[in-house]
Amino acid sequence: DDIEVATPILQDCPALLEDDMRAILATVERPHRVALAGRTRLPPSVSDDLVRYDEPEVLLRLASNRGAELSRQTFESLTERSKALEPLRRALLSRPDMPGDLAHRMFWWVGASLRRYILDRFAVDPAVVSDLIGEACLAVQLGATHTPAAQTLEAQSVAATHALPTPQVEQAPPQSTSVS
Repeated sequence: DDIEVATPILQDCPALLEDDMRAILATVERPHRVALAGRTRLPPSVSDDLVRYDEPEVLLRLASNRGAELSRQTFESLTERSKALEPLRRALLSRPDMPGDLAHRMFWWVGASLRRYILDRFAVDPAVVSDLIGEACLAVQLGATHTPAAQTLEAQSVAATHALPTPQVEQAPPQSTSVS
């Protein structure tokens, strides 16, 4: 139970099997989960279990651990948590197995340097970018502030910069009032 004794075992012991790790998680405190998140090889099911505790230190250690296998669901959870946990952003984006679509999703809430990194590392089809900008501009035009794109300053800036026209509602032609 002493964390100094447990850490090398949790991180490096080859005798710990997947089921053992999952059972251990149910009985230990946060420092032990941090140690387990740094394990040399970590199966996806254990990564999934660690994310459920939603402890920032554990999440960051897990995302930074190249030996941790992350399921799609875990990547999605970590991506969502990165909105509030800034250090998690760089850790996720630097993983070689980070799904491109989730990196693109993070584009909306990361800083300028990470946006450049996303654009450089995660190839984006120019047609997709054009579609996303169009959707964001339309959302701003229509006042749909509940969409992620419409909530960003960038989307509003694009709309203002390009002086997008306000949608026009077709009106019935005026009726002639001829005097006979």
